[in-house]
Amino acid sequence: MFMKRRHFLSLAGGSAAGLALAHLPSLGRKLFAPGARRVRFGPGVESFVPTTCTLCPAGCGVLARVVDGHLVKLEGNPLHPINRGRLCALGQAGVHLVHNPNRIRRPQKRVGPRGTGSYAPVSWDEATQLLASKLLEAHGAGHGHSVVALDGSPGLAGRVLNRLLTALGSPNHLVDRPVDSMESAAWLTQGERMRPGYDLERARFLLSLGAPLMESWWSPVLAQRIYAQRTTESGRNRMRLVHFDTRFSSTAAVADEWYPVKPGGFQALALSFAYVVVKETLYDHEFLSRYTAGFFSEPSP
Repeated sequence: MFMKRRHFLSLAGGSAAGLALAHLPSLGRKLFAPGARRVRFGPGVESFVPTTCTLCPAGCGVLARVVDGHLVKLEGNPLHPINRGRLCALGQAGVHLVHNPNRIRRPQKRVGPRGTGSYAPVSWDEATQLLASKLLEAHGAGHGHSVVALDGSPGLAGRVLNRLLTALGSPNHLVDRPVDSMESAAWLTQGERMRPGYDLERARFLLSLGAPLMESWWSPVLAQRIYAQRTTESGRNRMRLVHFDTRFSSTAAVADEWYPVKPGGFQALALSFAYVVVKETLYDHEFLSRYTAGFFSEPSP
């Protein structure tokens, strides 16, 4: 029997689809982990809860779509100043954290000897009262320094926790979140241990020394949104991006100019910039005289 190539491909495709549909029940059993909650998408009582994504330090605003009390989708909040309705793949995947079968859904209290891993779930009220009583007991006995907090939350939550430890007399605030040189620079130049804010939306020239703006910077969603809007309606470039990097990264690929730097050479590059600024008097003399100390002082013999 003679069969044209087009008919053969159609028959082969239909056969493959039929075999795949025949194995859907067994495939579904493999895709869902044992004990996982299966949320049905359909008509129900729908609501949108505004919240903040904490899966990276950016802190994008999100709207959680809840149907019949179950989280079914996360989308960017169009009113949030950082992401303006956009949301990256990591934020979209936050739904799986809620429905993960291994997620601890209630506070756990140790019921066995320390180190045995024996815990029992308790109510939130009981856990709160137990924690408060232990903290008050340590503070009243003058042992507030024995309280240790492991902090991985971005934003204001860390400051609130730090104030609580200060009130208890404990310096043991252990922070486990990404820290880069910007916080150290802010502390040395401005006396504040915090990340500075950058008005990239109104920037006309952006000089990047190895900052992965389009990859894994503080807020890639914000950086990509601003970069996409940098061209005006008349086609004129609103912001010029010059990027120095040790490799041809994604940020270097979209930059107006990219200059390769040898690994470990950023310090010499930054010092060369400072040398030109000082030698050619490109700084604000009045500002430095009024708000800084030591810049114009004579070196000691």
